[in-house]
Amino acid sequence: MRRLVGLALPLLAVGCSLPLTRPAPGGPIPVACCSVSGAPVEITYLGIGGWVIRRGDVVLLTAPLFSDPSLLRTGLDEVAPDTARIDGMLDTLGVDLGDVSAILSGHGHYDHLVDVPFVITRHAPGARFLLNRTSAHQIAAWGLEDRLVVVDDSAGDARTAGRWIQVGDGLRVMPLHSAHAPQFAGNLLFHGRGDRDMARRSRTAAEWLDGESFAYLVDFLEGGRVVFRLYYQDAVAEAPAGFVADSLLWPEGPDRRRVDVAILVPSTYAEVRSRAARTYGGATVSGHRAS
Repeated sequence: MRRLVGLALPLLAVGCSLPLTRPAPGGPIPVACCSVSGAPVEITYLGIGGWVIRRGDVVLLTAPLFSDPSLLRTGLDEVAPDTARIDGMLDTLGVDLGDVSAILSGHGHYDHLVDVPFVITRHAPGARFLLNRTSAHQIAAWGLEDRLVVVDDSAGDARTAGRWIQVGDGLRVMPLHSAHAPQFAGNLLFHGRGDRDMARRSRTAAEWLDGESFAYLVDFLEGGRVVFRLYYQDAVAEAPAGFVADSLLWPEGPDRRRVDVAILVPSTYAEVRSRAARTYGGATVSGHRAS
């Protein structure tokens, strides 16, 4: 059986301590970051792509992959959510997703998307799913259109702020134009865009096209004020793809704040010349797939 958690989490320490926990016997892992007023922020790594970021009753989830099909199956067989494994792993880990407000996915490859429709339907009944347009077409057969928020037209970039997407009173999200580095020897697999809803559920890895890639800037709010800022990017990209416009970061003000924690993926770094995400301040944690 694959271990879900066994991945090193490199940290850049600045400021005071923020608890980062993972469902493993090792227990809490202290992460340094800047101060957070009011309710504490808890970040839990689910082992394969999924992160739960919780502050009080505001909860954010990044797209997890519990099914984790083997490379042989990915290349030769059907790729579908293993619903028994998803239920069993969440039960084993003791993670309740029932109060998740929003789920983020930066692109549509199977290892970021295949489990999410089932997770939303079964385990996160109140969550809205922020995703690209291609991904929305790919999961159309699940009948989740009322829960989906297509982010393509709201995205900013390194020079220009995008449009905030409000999720309840305590959370807002801004998508950022990003990219996806090649996975192997300069080749980007399962690359493309979809322009119409699929009438059936995707069956193979090749049907899970990436679409346009996005990173995300996420603000946790209290009384309309930003109290914690997160940066999330689920694919390595060449700079300046995925960068945040300076006008959102400084000078410090009611609507401007440096990033407290950046969540990145370590995979495929060898395929790019520079990281897309600068360290804006605070802590950096990374994780993708563990085996």
